[in-house]
Amino acid sequence: MFPVLSDGDGRVALVLGVVDFDGDHYLTAVRNDSTPLLLKATPLLSNENEVWCLGGESATTIATAGASVVVDPPWRSFTGLKPFTEGRTTFEITNAGPGDVTLGEPSTSCGCTVVDGWKPGVLPSGQSRSLTVTLKTNAAPAIRQSVRLPLLDKEGKVARVVELPVYAWQQASLTVTPDSLDFGAIYRDSEPATRELYLREVETDRFEVSNVSYEGLPLRHVISKGLQPEGLAAYSLGLTLDARSLPAGEVRSDILVTTTSRLRPTIRVPVRFDVKPRVQAFPGTLTFGGGTETDSSGTIRLVALSGEPFRASLVREPERFKAAFTEGEASIDLIVRPLPGQAGDMRETLELKIEGEGWTETLSALCMALAAAEPSAVDSGSSDPKEKSDEGP
Repeated sequence: MFPVLSDGDGRVALVLGVVDFDGDHYLTAVRNDSTPLLLKATPLLSNENEVWCLGGESATTIATAGASVVVDPPWRSFTGLKPFTEGRTTFEITNAGPGDVTLGEPSTSCGCTVVDGWKPGVLPSGQSRSLTVTLKTNAAPAIRQSVRLPLLDKEGKVARVVELPVYAWQQASLTVTPDSLDFGAIYRDSEPATRELYLREVETDRFEVSNVSYEGLPLRHVISKGLQPEGLAAYSLGLTLDARSLPAGEVRSDILVTTTSRLRPTIRVPVRFDVKPRVQAFPGTLTFGGGTETDSSGTIRLVALSGEPFRASLVREPERFKAAFTEGEASIDLIVRPLPGQAGDMRETLELKIEGEGWTETLSALCMALAAAEPSAVDSGSSDPKEKSDEGP
């Protein structure tokens, strides 16, 4: 049997239970007009019984030497929020004292709690400001966060920080592990990569998996259903990724799982993998020593990791190097020579186009050289003034 509370105004609340937020106790209740409540409770211990004294929802006054700031309400609660949703609430800050008070920049206890559109400034006597807070929930059944608002009474030279607690409670929802999938490096000659995604029921959230979609990813899946020790259902999604035909580069996307869960009907799981190129350059950076001569050269070897045949060409002719291709049995060599007549630091990226049967990739290789400086007109003559010509102009 659940206890019933009455506030003396004909409103009755049914107490559903007690939750704990960081050592503070709160009663979860629902009023006879269907309004959910979260009420702070202070235990009063006697010799025989433990009595819960409910904290009121009336405004709290923070007094300083020359100002009196009223915060209404002193705390806010969200009840019945679904996991991974947002709740928004507003606190009214009123200066009820004779002097001005400066409201500072608020801070929050977590990134899931955000103060919307607040600007620090002076709050004159008799005026009010609204402070709007957005709380993002997670899968936890109970959440306690807070906003700390600095107050400064310049006349009395007194500073205060008022804490505005924000609470949320919800039913526990299904669990998803892992919360993201990383398939790692995908090589052209490797087997398709596999991963497992697990969805488990909890007592307050029974469900079935309705659909799995990949948003264009080359995936396929198999769903298996089992039972946890307590008799709750557990779903295993066996995922197979075959990305060998995709262009090289990092891919980030999502898997969408649709369920019959009342709390989490749609689950978004981030997916990441890195498709390695079919052809790689060895070395990726070609360097030449100082004093580069016109006959010096270096070789960049292009190798198909899977051994398949390919063709290579320059996307554009380099400006500071000369490059030519030489085909081998299982690779293509790119012979690179610095162009003559250059001085200083020579650095250029060669852009290559790689083509195979039904596929095209781009590849880049960096070439660096330090050419000898050109002799200046001063350096070409003697620096000894005695050796200068005595002939007049």
